[in-house]
Amino acid sequence: DYDIARKLLERKFHRGGKKLLGLWNKNPGDEWEFVELKNMSHRQVADLMKTSTFLVNLNSTEGFNVTVPEAMAAGCVPLCYEAYGGMDYLQDGHNAYVFPNNYVFPLLNKLFDLVENYDGLQDQLGRLRENAHKTALEYTESEMEKALVRFFTTLIT
Repeated sequence: DYDIARKLLERKFHRGGKKLLGLWNKNPGDEWEFVELKNMSHRQVADLMKTSTFLVNLNSTEGFNVTVPEAMAAGCVPLCYEAYGGMDYLQDGHNAYVFPNNYVFPLLNKLFDLVENYDGLQDQLGRLRENAHKTALEYTESEMEKALVRFFTTLIT
């Protein structure tokens, strides 16, 4: 999925400057920029998310891995797979754009639509960002501990 997405994104968007499969930046008057999350510290990625519009996460085994809630907390809209466990936190169109595993073409089509219609989608994206931020706030160490205790207590009994 990564190679397919990278090739299609490079065709759709400019080839100059930084490239990435991950975050999409848009500043007024600027072009969309495709930035790959490689060779960056956690802090650098977190800072980049604060100035980015979309996170594309193609992880099909961890649907709610650290990048997704981090993006949600930063106001960066995630497009990702449901993977395993992601649907415990993710609701398509409510707090993220969520796709079945390996549905890379529908995910990219949604991204292209969001980019092309970005100016007209501000209300919708604003609501999604608010819901995503609320979701990210629920994803805490103490809540994870409670969920793990519930899971393993049920499993043991």
